Amino acid sequence: MKKGKTIWGLGLVIAGLLLFGDLLGLLPSGINWMTLTMSALVAAGAIVNLLSKKYANAIMQMTVGVIINRESLGIDGNIWLILFIGALLSIGVSLLLKDHSVIIRMGDGEHFTMGEGQKFKYAEADGTIQITSVFGSNSRSVRTNNLRYIKVESVMGSLDLYLNEAVILNEATIKIDNVFSKTRIYVNKDVDVVSSLSSVFGGVSEINPHGRGDGPVLRISGDNVFAGIEIIYI
Repeated sequence: MKKGKTIWGLGLVIAGLLLFGDLLGLLPSGINWMTLTMSALVAAGAIVNLLSKKYANAIMQMTVGVIINRESLGIDGNIWLILFIGALLSIGVSLLLKDHSVIIRMGDGEHFTMGEGQKFKYAEADGTIQITSVFGSNSRSVRTNNLRYIKVESVMGSLDLYLNEAVILNEATIKIDNVFSKTRIYVNKDVDVVSSLSSVFGGVSEINPHGRGDGPVLRISGDNVFAGIEIIYI
């Protein structure tokens, strides 16, 4: 996203100039320039997410901004209480603004089935699978002869996503929004996973990796906010 890169670029340049100016004593005293710098970076991230319509992520980043500036704002609340309020707001907005039905889009001649007992509906063919998990513990299994693109949203819970029975002919992509959630992605041991996930107080780990660099490629992108993602090779 071109606008996103521009906003992040401006935010980083401003942050660097503020810290450098403070280091050299060129800026007025009596101002906490580190706090101001961190606030500028948080604001840049929030703006990028708002432009991308990632409202839950934007709210959580604004919540971090409130925590950073809580003394200036006259807020005496506990940090965890502020985070909890931000989580409630982000989840509520996410539920109100997004369609949480499970959508399956099938390419010509492509066969796809959900895990047993899952409800689904068909849409226009563009090779996209959309999976949503909100609250609780959920499990999804994807079986297809040509996996291309999956969009996953996991909010306030846990999700086990099984891709070990999905065939990747050359390259596939997972776009994931993981908010206050634990997501485990199971893939075949010959798959090479390439991650470009953006994490805010979150982590990504790999268990039993076997990729050799010459197998099918699974690219994972998206946002990981106060959450964890495990990639498990089986």
